[in-house]
Amino acid sequence: MAPCIYVIGSVETEAQKNQHFEGQEQNQGKKVTFSICLLLALAGLIPIVRACSFLYTSGIDIPSNDDVIFFRLIERMSVSDYNWLNYFRDTLINGHSFALGLALFWLNCILTAASQTAMLSLALILLLLRVLLMNDYMFGKYSANTRLAMFLPLSLILFAPSQTTVLAHPTFAATWQLSLLMSLLSIWALARFPSRVSVNIASTLAAVIGCWTTALSLTALPLLFVQVYLNGKRSVRDYTWAIAASVLSLAPYLASFTVRQEHTRSIADQILGFDFGIFLNILGRPFASGTGTNFGHLTQSFNAGLFGLVCMCLLLFVAFKLTQKERMRNTLMPSLLCIIMGLETIGLIATARPFIAPTNSSVSSLFWCGLLGLALYCFSFTTQHHRAVRTGSIIVFISVILLSVCFSKTFEDKQYYLANRAPFAASLVRNFAHAPTYATRMIFKLVNLEPYTLAMPLEKNAWSIFAPHREYLLQGDFALNSVEVQRVNGARVFWVKGTDPNREKSWKNYNHLNLALQGDCTVFWHVKIPPNCISAKLHCKILGTDATSIRDTALRKPVLIKHEGSSDRDFADLSKSGEIDLKNYCGQAITICFHSNSKQTAIFKYPRIEVVAPPDPLQTGVNYAPENVLDTADLHFNPAYKLETTDPQKLSIHPRQSITHQNFESLDFLTTGRPALINCTVRYKSGNASAFEIPIFGPATPAVYTQPGRIFDDYPDEIEEISLVNNSPGALSDYITAAYLRCHR
Repeated sequence: MAPCIYVIGSVETEAQKNQHFEGQEQNQGKKVTFSICLLLALAGLIPIVRACSFLYTSGIDIPSNDDVIFFRLIERMSVSDYNWLNYFRDTLINGHSFALGLALFWLNCILTAASQTAMLSLALILLLLRVLLMNDYMFGKYSANTRLAMFLPLSLILFAPSQTTVLAHPTFAATWQLSLLMSLLSIWALARFPSRVSVNIASTLAAVIGCWTTALSLTALPLLFVQVYLNGKRSVRDYTWAIAASVLSLAPYLASFTVRQEHTRSIADQILGFDFGIFLNILGRPFASGTGTNFGHLTQSFNAGLFGLVCMCLLLFVAFKLTQKERMRNTLMPSLLCIIMGLETIGLIATARPFIAPTNSSVSSLFWCGLLGLALYCFSFTTQHHRAVRTGSIIVFISVILLSVCFSKTFEDKQYYLANRAPFAASLVRNFAHAPTYATRMIFKLVNLEPYTLAMPLEKNAWSIFAPHREYLLQGDFALNSVEVQRVNGARVFWVKGTDPNREKSWKNYNHLNLALQGDCTVFWHVKIPPNCISAKLHCKILGTDATSIRDTALRKPVLIKHEGSSDRDFADLSKSGEIDLKNYCGQAITICFHSNSKQTAIFKYPRIEVVAPPDPLQTGVNYAPENVLDTADLHFNPAYKLETTDPQKLSIHPRQSITHQNFESLDFLTTGRPALINCTVRYKSGNASAFEIPIFGPATPAVYTQPGRIFDDYPDEIEEISLVNNSPGALSDYITAAYLRCHR
């Protein structure tokens, strides 16, 4: 019997070994799967880091022109006799209730002196929370590995340039992100914890907060009832909280439905009728180029929107036809509700707006994230026998990801608001009393706004650029007469991104640029250091591979400072930290000279003065006199150019000699004194072109408007033609009677 017992024992041992090996293989497979999913989740941090890097290093910390409305409201509400019963009516702006949005804006002004960086940081946190919440909401019924892996595609879509460029307007960024997050939170809370009274209260509060921030959250209200129904609730009492959320959320809108404000139309006036073309264009906006500057139809976005609708219909047919209803209720409905909420929101915009704003891409992301969830559901819960369905689902899933990646190569063509926060915007607003007119429309997109409209509330409250902590930027002051340029024998003064002289950019760009001097040239920067300053430091480190040789041989001391009332010059050494202490010049007007006399290119890193000082006293009795407007002048014909009038609305100037922005001194034109808006177009011999608007505010008498040649630096190429085109009623001659072009000899 012993051999038999031995054989049986041997068989059991082998089975145990096989089971052990299988267990090890399964555990090893689980570890590999988890590692891959974790790597995918970590890869999802790349779009987030990229967006943060762009947003924190572009533009400067100054409010946008759209914030003027909020500053005016704060000023009205700060008086003692303000009637707070009108608060909800007064904060209904362009169809949106900004009741909580204004409160958030006001709180930021009090706590951070209207810091846009603080609002941007808040917006990024809210967006990240929305990614995490959407991941849990749509994929909460899937495995932990699936939730980890899905963080990457959600991050690719929600942190794509088309979604994050709206964050360049921090006020919009914070309010829109708060509204979108609260919409999702109100539904997520009911789905995750359906039977808790506290959760119902939280869901109601989230819906109200969202609707009192922007009108986008109104589309979540019907879905609250849908979610309650999906939770298996049927009695009227079960819908009490959803009804309460709807009543409170709609109250500000219904109470002021036909009320017109001084700064906005009534809601009734804004209902234009549904436009399916706008609907499709908004739906596909994340997958198109040029969305930052084009407010109309784009073929790419139209086609992408049509593609999304077709894919949605096909996948929904498959889901309803081939999967179990109970599984659909538990697993598919979150994705489907995201799709519905996205379509509702887009439909609302297509009904109330005749154009497509850059912000609209943010709402269409709801649809595309939901479509990803729908594709994943069809792949996961159809059987192996439906290979075509599973293959099609994967194709849709991958197509959406590839579209997002392909149209996320750059932020340049998708940004609109950063021009409002370019460095020269701060210089114009700080020097509002004599800010030149030619740059006004570059930062103030709204007609009839001038720098003082934004400057006055900021100066009055010592906020933003008038706060104790402030920066003076050479790049920004390039728009003013306080910066002078001297060139000898073809020397060049230009701006670059990084240290490559071939990456030349206009000083009007929103990027933080470095000053480049090539040849014998000098830049004089006239600055007044505030009195009683606690600290004042100039930062202008020399960059590039030739920095050491430039410092030690050619330039010796490339930066020098001349103070008021003295001919002495203090030479500054930049060989170590790139900082120069200016505290000894408190209360004085100084001239900072950046000099080069070498064939090598000297590059100064983003020259700026950081100052900590008490707020400057308010400017009273200011006489607004743009420094580029002269009351009288006599324009004479210059043989260096030829004037042509092709039609009553256009005046063309053709240079007869080689002219670039380096030797172009100014474009002057004589006005009649009537206010107007003129389009200026510059065409270069390379085929490039640039255009900007020149508002004529002027005195009521004839005057000369001077546009310095440095503003025509969008391209370094030779200029072929400059055109002035009328954009006001009547003929161009009603506003401009002569033009003159000056060049450096």
